[in-house]
Amino acid sequence: MSTLLYVLSDISVSTVDILNRKAWYLQQLKNLLTDTEMYPRYDNSDPYLHSYYWKDEYCEQGHCTLPSKNNGIEDFMFTGNELISFSTWLPWQVKIYDNCILLSGDYKYSFLYTDFSGEESCLTFFDFEFDYEEFHQEVWLFRKRIFDIISIFEGTEVVFLSDGSCGNLHNYLCLVEEEGASFSEVKELMKKDGLPFVKDYCLLDCNKLSYDNITEYVYDDFSDFKNI
Repeated sequence: MSTLLYVLSDISVSTVDILNRKAWYLQQLKNLLTDTEMYPRYDNSDPYLHSYYWKDEYCEQGHCTLPSKNNGIEDFMFTGNELISFSTWLPWQVKIYDNCILLSGDYKYSFLYTDFSGEESCLTFFDFEFDYEEFHQEVWLFRKRIFDIISIFEGTEVVFLSDGSCGNLHNYLCLVEEEGASFSEVKELMKKDGLPFVKDYCLLDCNKLSYDNITEYVYDDFSDFKNI
């Protein structure tokens, strides 16, 4: 069984400011792609691959399908209460809500879990096995890319959620997408669950990962990046 990974972040920038300066925020996201060390495989030259979808331009509330802006790429559909969604060649789609940021992509939730003993990983990344050093670098890039994105909107911390195959993690995702719950509300509900918050990826044991019985919540405040 595989489940998709979602990243929920706090946000300090006013959503009014984001809506008023949509093009500026889109450009900040595009600028991340100019770092060839962080994004060696991405092409930043095609303007049709970068756009924003502003909900209020096309529909009122609820579900709606927008006209394609991506030169033939399939239409984008709003899934709930997001105010605006940014689409670029970054590995994450960026959705802005009133009180949080939600990132979604192709990562599986199991990506957070590996064997950091330095021996053999018990997981694979995108279905290709690789060694410990490569995985460790992928985790660093994974975290740094998230940190760079949320920093544009003055986000400082994240919790990781998942889709319908992953119990409470999916319930919290629904609270955000369907009911407009804020980052702080989700985090407080997690605390009430009584499960520990783990931010040291080395402590995540893939042999104990059960989608039917999540035993910890994965959290990251990126303190190592903030101190650079």
